[in-house]
Formats: sequence, C-alpha cells, structure tokens
Amino acid sequence: MTCIIGARGSDGIIMISDRRMVRGNQIYEDDKVHLITPESPLIALGFAGYTGIRDKLLPTISIGMQQARVVSLAEVVVGVENSIFNIGETYNERFGEPGLIEGLIAGLEHLQGGKAEI
Repeated sequence: MTCIIGARGSDGIIMISDRRMVRGNQIYEDDKVHLITPESPLIALGFAGYTGIRDKLLPTISIGMQQARVVSLAEVVVGVENSIFNIGETYNERFGEPGLIEGLIAGLEHLQGGKAEI
C-alpha cells in the first residue's frame, strides 16, 4: 500500500511518500514522487498503483507536456488525467480491475509562477 502526502505552505509545496515497491515477487525501494520538468522542476507527480504502468505513464506525460507546450497546472492535470484514462483503457480489462494507478499532482499555478497548488 502506498502513502503519498502533499501539503501547501507559505513558501510552496512539500510531497513525501513511502519508497517500498513490489514488482512480481521482488520488493525494492524507489521514488514514488517524480519531478517531470528537469530544466525547471516545478511539477511533481506522486503515483500509487502498478509500477509497470507507472513506468509507461511517466514518459508519456513528460513528452505530452513538451508537445502540448503546457503553460498552467490545470493543463498538466488534464494531460495526466487523459494519460491515466488512456493507459487504463489498455490495461484495465487485461488486469480485470479498474483504477490501476492513481496520482497526486503539485506545482505552481502558471508553472513558472503563481500560487502553489496540489
């Protein structure tokens, strides 16, 4: 079970999570909170769910943001929701259950500035 906590303070946002992951029969530690804009890391995504699906989702989100030239956190949220939906369309039936991955998104309202939001 994953625990991701986000809180907004006067200076910005903090996101924390546990690090334990399970893939098949292997247990290991890895980051569950990811910064997806490396040149200016103002967007953080925390994911819970199947790690293999998360691994496919992260590059899709990053590339999609670059191609769409997003300028607001609201656009990022829509893109992440669409990516989760699209991946769900592919894998929900195979796994026999919906909700294979969930996310928490944090960043600045206008990406480069504005109010910090979760």
